[in-house]
Amino acid sequence: MVLNQRNLAGRVDTKWRTQLALTETQRPEWRSLYKPQLTWRGGDQQWRILHGAIAVNGFLSYINPNISAECPFCNHRETVFHCFSECDHLSVLFLLLNQMFSLLGEAFSQTIFILGFRYHRRGKAKCQLLNLFIGQAKLAIYKSRRNKIGGSLDYDLQTIFARMVNARIKTDFNFYRATNNIEEFKSTWCLNDELCLVEEEELVFGGLLNSVLFSFFLLFGSCFCFL
Repeated sequence: MVLNQRNLAGRVDTKWRTQLALTETQRPEWRSLYKPQLTWRGGDQQWRILHGAIAVNGFLSYINPNISAECPFCNHRETVFHCFSECDHLSVLFLLLNQMFSLLGEAFSQTIFILGFRYHRRGKAKCQLLNLFIGQAKLAIYKSRRNKIGGSLDYDLQTIFARMVNARIKTDFNFYRATNNIEEFKSTWCLNDELCLVEEEELVFGGLLNSVLFSFFLLFGSCFCFL
């Protein structure tokens, strides 16, 4: 334990410190990575992103010269910074996240996206929800990239993210309805009915995410199963 602490002393806490021009007081929100409602898988992925331990093409091309170093979505070199913050492919997702943060009275930024939203016990529910959005967005980026490389048409980033959040809302709704606690569900998820609303104890998705899914459906029809 003491040896590990000595080895870690003086090491940079995240690969993003220079990239984001962080001040000494700005640090990764490690406490938030594994808090509910995030899954362990989501927490592990965010830990790897913060440490730059993601196998993007820029890294893989050093190991295997047959792999292109280019981003699957553009002709720039794919680094972990490009993959999760710089690619133009991300702009629509960041716009959607900005809208979702605004519903909770918070400002979205790339620094918060990478480091996480600071956890406060007093605002526990909001902190958990915002960090869930961040975690799901990063997982959506990973899935979109994987699908694009694999030749799947299902790589629209906004749509993947919207499906994931909708699926989580539906899971939570079924739980709270089964435990006769619909009011807690409403206070957590409805957000002025923009994400969803409950009518006669039935879940109705709001316009913010459904508009994304509907646009995708118009383009691709019933090729994909929506959660």
